Amino acid sequence: MFEENGSLYENKAFGNLLISIGTLIDAIAIITPEEKEKQRRILLATGGWIEFTGSVIEAYAVIQNINEKKATKNKYNYRKGD
Repeated sequence: MFEENGSLYENKAFGNLLISIGTLIDAIAIITPEEKEKQRRILLATGGWIEFTGSVIEAYAVIQNINEKKATKNKYNYRKGD
């Protein structure tokens, strides 16, 4: 019915990886010399979008995990004839 937990954890790990990469790009932008303002803005925007994408993927994995737990709970709590 739902994906295996491994796939959910892979999505969460991938989301965390993207957030980390985005943060690294933001850090590079911060240490970029002020004379290169255009490059700095591009790096900050890119880092922000990568972080946002990672957050969406991680949120999806968490929601899927919650839904899976609810489905499992309902499966074991279901009694025929009730």
